Amino acid sequence: MKELDERARICVDLVSGLKRDQALKYWKIISRKSNLASPFLSYSWVNAWINTLAEVPLVALLRKDNEEIGMCFLGVQKHSYFGLKIRTAFLNQVGNEKTDQIWIEYNGVICLSGFRDLFFRELFKELARNGIDRLIISMTEKEISQTILKQSQLFAKHISTIGFVAHLSKSKDVLSSHFISKNTRNQIKRSNKKIEDLYGPLTIRKGVTFQEKIEIFEKLATMHRIQWGHTREGSGFNNSYFTQHHMTLLEESDFFELVEVKGGETVLGCAINFLFDKTVYFYCSGINHQISTKHIKPGYSMHSILMEFYRKQGFERYDFMGGDAQYKKSLSDTQVDFISISAPLATQKGRLISLYYRLKNLISVK
Repeated sequence: MKELDERARICVDLVSGLKRDQALKYWKIISRKSNLASPFLSYSWVNAWINTLAEVPLVALLRKDNEEIGMCFLGVQKHSYFGLKIRTAFLNQVGNEKTDQIWIEYNGVICLSGFRDLFFRELFKELARNGIDRLIISMTEKEISQTILKQSQLFAKHISTIGFVAHLSKSKDVLSSHFISKNTRNQIKRSNKKIEDLYGPLTIRKGVTFQEKIEIFEKLATMHRIQWGHTREGSGFNNSYFTQHHMTLLEESDFFELVEVKGGETVLGCAINFLFDKTVYFYCSGINHQISTKHIKPGYSMHSILMEFYRKQGFERYDFMGGDAQYKKSLSDTQVDFISISAPLATQKGRLISLYYRLKNLISVK
């Protein structure tokens, strides 16, 4: 899109039409130089995502003295906004409901330490120079959102989604944790006892072989479809983009783990967890609600058992990630905020969007 100024010491270059292997090579090299904070910006995640798409999205490269030191992907879509054709870029997403259902969280850019603020500042300028009117960043951390809002010169819209994290003790079992209330503790103990009395001993099975992973994946998918298939968004397991993404992770990723919790031969639930930097990221589950009763709570039992399982392996955090659910509150000690931002850019249309956001905000405050 723009010829890189060879004299520029630091700049952002927008590159379209990259081949898949070339784009992934850039990501692999830059991610190795970066301090990745979560699995969602890892090479494994991005490789699985890019390989579901028909073409590689626009690439933004941060260059310092012609060395690539930062990168992100940008899906660009045209929308009609008050009769105007608005060009919107989506950070590490396509801007399409089906392709974006893989639920990226901890979203952001990858770059060398100390360059994130500069990356966003130059990215905003370069996108505007290339006729992009708005940048949408979904589910980023609060700290990063503050950087983005600071770099945006126009009034931006942002919404918050809460998430929850449990810090696991090295010396105490999970049910003895100070953050689990007496009532929740008693409910879980009663649920576990009822399950064992009716179905048999509580056990965990981890998918090790490819066949074991597939078996657990299919059980999880069936239960997830039953619970979420009727909702507006539907179950991701009915979406080929979603399933292809996760099958690639299942086969190739070193952080993707599938687990199944059973009472005897009866499945309580299955979970996909990402194991990354001493943190268990609970990504997705399928719960057998057919066995739920007043005293049997398969979801609570499954999570408490898995939290203890990972605690014993030396993991320090169990991250429930985004979503306001009672079980997450009851089993965690820390609330986190994920911020999704719609940032107008310095184009004529971008300024109109910013004015609209500002007026709407003033009206809502009143």
